[in-house]
Amino acid sequence: MVHFLPLQRSFSHTNFATEFKQMLTAQSQSINTKTSFKMEERKHTSNGVPTFDMIPMLMANLLEDNKILSAKIDALNRKISASVGNSKDDDQRMDVSEAQKYIPGHPAVQTIYGWTSNNMIPYHKVGKRIYFVKSELDAWLSKEQHKSQENLRKEAEEYVNNQRKQPTL
Repeated sequence: MVHFLPLQRSFSHTNFATEFKQMLTAQSQSINTKTSFKMEERKHTSNGVPTFDMIPMLMANLLEDNKILSAKIDALNRKISASVGNSKDDDQRMDVSEAQKYIPGHPAVQTIYGWTSNNMIPYHKVGKRIYFVKSELDAWLSKEQHKSQENLRKEAEEYVNNQRKQPTL
């Protein structure tokens, strides 16, 4: 848990912004961000507790860590995409937003969630995440085609004929 000391100087937006920009510039030019941060940390801490003067350095450190983590996540996503690309295209898995873009008419995401809760669309659930398989969506979409007037008339005739043949009790 980080504890901040009370402000020991007056706060001005322009001074803070200028100091923050200078600190970011200094941090980006530093060869070893972590080492310089640790040296600055010792200068501006009171018994290991960060002070107001450390906020720009802490922010710069967080931004740098964020860039590193984002690069690692992007690399993992590329590896995953490459491995998925090697499998059959029909077995491609999609999340809800990808399925929304794939389904004609692009229904709202909430509509797709409604379909899954009513079991109207094929889906797979892993933990709390919902996935769709492209081939299953294709089969579901082809099944949901509108019937022609001729097909509807034939189905109605068959239904009426089947109802007449069944004895009533």
